[in-house]
Amino acid sequence: MSDLLAVALVMGFTVLCGFNDGGNLLATFLNTRVMHAAAVLAIILASVLLAPFLLGTAVATTIGTRIVDIRQAGMDVLNVSLAATLVTLLVCWRLKVPTSTSFALVGGLSGAGLAVLGPQAVVWWGLLQVGLSMVLAVVLGGLAGYVTYYGLYFFLRRASARLGGRVGYLQYLSAALLCIGYGANDAEKSVGLLATVSAVAHHEPFRVTPWMVIAPGIVFFIGLLWGGWRVARSVGFHVFRARPVHAFATQVASAAVVIGASALGGPVSSTQTIDSALVGVGVCAGKERIRWSFVRRMLVVWGVTMPLAFMVAVVLALLCKAGGVL
Repeated sequence: MSDLLAVALVMGFTVLCGFNDGGNLLATFLNTRVMHAAAVLAIILASVLLAPFLLGTAVATTIGTRIVDIRQAGMDVLNVSLAATLVTLLVCWRLKVPTSTSFALVGGLSGAGLAVLGPQAVVWWGLLQVGLSMVLAVVLGGLAGYVTYYGLYFFLRRASARLGGRVGYLQYLSAALLCIGYGANDAEKSVGLLATVSAVAHHEPFRVTPWMVIAPGIVFFIGLLWGGWRVARSVGFHVFRARPVHAFATQVASAAVVIGASALGGPVSSTQTIDSALVGVGVCAGKERIRWSFVRRMLVVWGVTMPLAFMVAVVLALLCKAGGVL
């Protein structure tokens, strides 16, 4: 039963990724209205399903083996960590501010492992690598957004109005790149969790099979259709009102960072990378356009996500131990 519960929790996590991460993928399209919604959804679904096969599953391996030794900790610890992750994400989603599913998952895994088995259960060097890669992605996303938009502005300042207007249609290319990056990075977190469940349940080595990619990809898409629009409107209209050239620069910048991290096997938060790139573009376009109160709110939520998930996991683990469940 514990393995079935683990699969259900992984799918619940994936649905919330559809809410939060899927909403962020949609966000830069809502203001510009250049791309048709059906085309955007098709690109997202195809990328989530195909990117792990095209670019590999290095990020899934990191999530499954380099944060907590789940094979030592056992299925119950994994279930506690996933439950803590879901609670954290639901609280943040209720606040209507996009958060980091990656930070929540890492906090939940490390908190449950530490509370049940002690420091030896946590792969500290892997946890450090993951934390640094996520923070670095935020910084690089903002810088890449600023530089990309500046380059476009420099190139287009003497261009004709017709050429400038056509830049928006390049969003089809930039959206595909961004979604491929997401599929090869954030989407692989669910893949890695399913591979971990299978390895523990069947006492076999960690490995990724096709169903572990396809099943969460479909569940993610359902979550996107269900609740992603709400988050997309929150980001798209509250950071600043972007035009097509802003959206294109944001997508190119964040795609470059996420794909680069995926190639190195470093898990990052596409949510944070997109948002930070959007802020970087806004600063370059004119920082007075940015709604800084909303940006500060996002930063606070990002900062507390991992500690909150960690504390929730510790409390849940201690309650389960006291009740004889662990």
